Parts: sequence; structure tokens; C-alpha cells
Amino acid sequence: MAASSSAGSTSAGCSTGRLPEADGLLKYQGRAEAIAELRRDRLLREAGYEVVHFTWQELFTEPTPVVARIRQAFAHGRPVPALT
Repeated sequence: MAASSSAGSTSAGCSTGRLPEADGLLKYQGRAEAIAELRRDRLLREAGYEVVHFTWQELFTEPTPVVARIRQAFAHGRPVPALT
């Protein structure tokens, strides 16, 4: 199964191969959602993307480390994966 068809929207970082992703409790309301999210994350990584996870709480209470992690990820020079 291609990552682009089952991994959800990847537009936020497609041109760089990096995907910042905010995680929150609404995303994980049950086991099935959590497993689906883990699978989606795995498929993105297998397709060559780097997923930078952070929580909304981190973003609003400690934005400096979140921004630093995202900047560090975007600073890496890697080829961009092709979506098929």
C-alpha cells in the first residue's frame, strides 16, 4: 500500500521531506485510532519522511524547544521522497 494513499495528508512538508505534526488527545480517542496513527506514522517514515511530533500543550507552553526541533529537522539536507 502506498504511503500517500493511506498516510493521510502530507502537504505540510512535502517539498522538504519533513512533516511537523501536532498531536493531541482528540487524535487518540480509542485503541483503533492510536493503532491507525502509529501505522500512518510508520508508512510516512518508510516512504522517507521525517515526522516531527509535538503536542499542542508543548507548542503553547514551551514553544522554543518545539520550534528548535522543527528547525533542526528542516535543516537536514536529504532528498525529497517522491509520492506515488
